[in-house]
Amino acid sequence: MWWTEEIEDLVGKKKELYQKGLNTKRYKDKQAYLEIKRKTRRIITAEKNEMWDRKCQEINMYIGGRKCSEAWKVNKKVRTSEKESVHLQMIPIDKWVQYYQNLLIENRPQY
Repeated sequence: MWWTEEIEDLVGKKKELYQKGLNTKRYKDKQAYLEIKRKTRRIITAEKNEMWDRKCQEINMYIGGRKCSEAWKVNKKVRTSEKESVHLQMIPIDKWVQYYQNLLIENRPQY
């Protein structure tokens, strides 16, 4: 897992500095927030990359040996965890209204 206590603390500090910057509107506070934001982003990216490197090494280890089925299990876990985070795009209300209005209107030429 890539979410660590260090990241938790950085995110908390980033939120505090953001609120402080909104309240005081000083340039110094805004710069402090931007600095912690950059640092947090760098650390999160590094942790995520490290996690993916570990997963890839684990899969490569299983492929090279007799445990090919384990490689497929790890691969399946990765795929299912990615599918769970899929975001559905909602259809706007006005399109639904138009769709149902078209269903209710008779479009026959004899009427």
